[in-house]
Formats: sequence, C-alpha cells, structure tokens
Amino acid sequence: MLKPNVAAINELIAEDFQGNKSAFADALGVNRSQISVLINNEGKGAGARFWGGLIKLCDRTGRDFRKYIFLD
Repeated sequence: MLKPNVAAINELIAEDFQGNKSAFADALGVNRSQISVLINNEGKGAGARFWGGLIKLCDRTGRDFRKYIFLD
C-alpha cells in the first residue's frame, strides 16, 4: 500500500509552490481540498489521480517520486 511522505510533500509545496497548496493541486490535476485533507490527516485520501499527478510532476521536474512515497 502506498502512503504519502507528508513531510517531503510539504517541503515540495514550500520550495516549488511558495507554500501555495492550490498551485500544487493544479500541477497534480487534483482539487485543493484533497491536498489539505491529505496533509492534515497523515496522508489519508491519496487516490489514483493524486499518485498519477505526483509521479508526472516528478518526471517533469527531474525528481525521484520515491522520495514522496512510503511503501507499506
């Protein structure tokens, strides 16, 4: 099971999106509320669209998506 690395995601939002969760959500193609729920609830609420968007964002920006994912 996949679980988001919330600390690393918060760092990504702070560095690349100047703390703007709406801009991060737009880059992933998800609703801003999903990002807020995910961050405020220890990663719960991450679905296929979130994961797909995160992986695509990492591919576009040369990041390793594994930094943002814990595998259970």
